Amino acid sequence: MARSLLIIASSLLLVASTVPAVSADTVAYQPGNPFGYVPDLGGNLTYAILYTLICTATFYHTLNPRKKVDKWALCLPIGLLFAMVGYYIRVAERYNQTEQSLYIVMYLFVVLSPAAFLAFNYILFGRLMAALEGKKPTEIKGKSKYSLLHPRLFKVIFVTSDIITFLIQAAGGGLQTSDGPQRKVGDKIFLAGVAAQGASYLLFATVTLVAHLRLIRQDPQRFSPLNISLSGNPTVLLFDLLYVSSIGIIVRSVYRIVENAMGYDGYLYTHEVFTFTLDALPLIIATGVWAIFWPGTLLRRIRAEANGDRGFDEKIPSASAGAAEESQPHSLVGHRSEARVSDIGTSAS
Repeated sequence: MARSLLIIASSLLLVASTVPAVSADTVAYQPGNPFGYVPDLGGNLTYAILYTLICTATFYHTLNPRKKVDKWALCLPIGLLFAMVGYYIRVAERYNQTEQSLYIVMYLFVVLSPAAFLAFNYILFGRLMAALEGKKPTEIKGKSKYSLLHPRLFKVIFVTSDIITFLIQAAGGGLQTSDGPQRKVGDKIFLAGVAAQGASYLLFATVTLVAHLRLIRQDPQRFSPLNISLSGNPTVLLFDLLYVSSIGIIVRSVYRIVENAMGYDGYLYTHEVFTFTLDALPLIIATGVWAIFWPGTLLRRIRAEANGDRGFDEKIPSASAGAAEESQPHSLVGHRSEARVSDIGTSAS
């Protein structure tokens, strides 16, 4: 926990350090600027740093050589990497406002990278449904008792939908960066893609809620969403984290739909504060929760409990503790010295 607080404190100091630079750094608006404003140094640098911290933490969790590699989760840090680069480019564009190539790369990185965040949540939920039965998705033979869909179908249906909407947005986004009538065509294509992506995620959120309600019906006290004691049920914690992440993603999706419906001359697009508060901030929250509470660790605890190890109900290992355990897979059941779930945040540092 101390290391998590240190990371947070360090990030706040980095954010605070940009404030003097903003006041001292004045850049004039350059004609032909596609933004309609001069990109703010402090705001863009702040989000670039935050994306860097979360990207580093999730890469650490995913590829930590001391534990079993969670290859299924790689889409999250890769998406964060592109978002991070996009915001650093925004900083550079403050001084190169009419550089079209920079703008194109930045725009595509920033608006398309969230598709990886959605894919991560889709895959995670499928693995959660399998873990509740003490299995991995490939081990499930029949339909899950809690989910409307077979766990393996989440990757097939929702990730495929995510890829299709990603390609639609990429096509539209490419046209949006051009001049002339093609730009308006690009606006419509991108709007269709982001609207379809948002609708797909709303469907996924509904499936998630139905699964949780079925668990609550089975055991109201154990699986209530209010039962979020950090030393308690890892299943409830993972569902609650999915809700937090989903709210951030939905807020961002609604913003992008409205922004594109209003057009490039609209109020939302031409005022950068909305990019920060309705796009970047919700996505930082949506992905930051996984940097603090790594779902791979929670899934292993849920799977162990489903296989009869109910002694873990009140204790969850930190990711660092889980690393030592996973080097001895048969020692998981029956072990009693795990750290409490609050220590999961320690491993994100």
